[in-house]
Amino acid sequence: MSFFYVYVLLLKDGKFYVGFTSNLRNRIQLHKKSKVESTRPRLPLERRRTAKVYGAYYSIQSA
Repeated sequence: MSFFYVYVLLLKDGKFYVGFTSNLRNRIQLHKKSKVESTRPRLPLERRRTAKVYGAYYSIQSA
């Protein structure tokens, strides 16, 4: 069964960023290294929540 992670980041400007990925560790590192355009100008960031979701295809299509 496939799965993915949904994560919530708190950004420097007080706003939240919600993302999803199949490789959480790598994706968080990309954010922290300023490799993600949408969060780059709003570093530093703090990971607030993470959820592991099964059935990724169904969940993404239903969003």
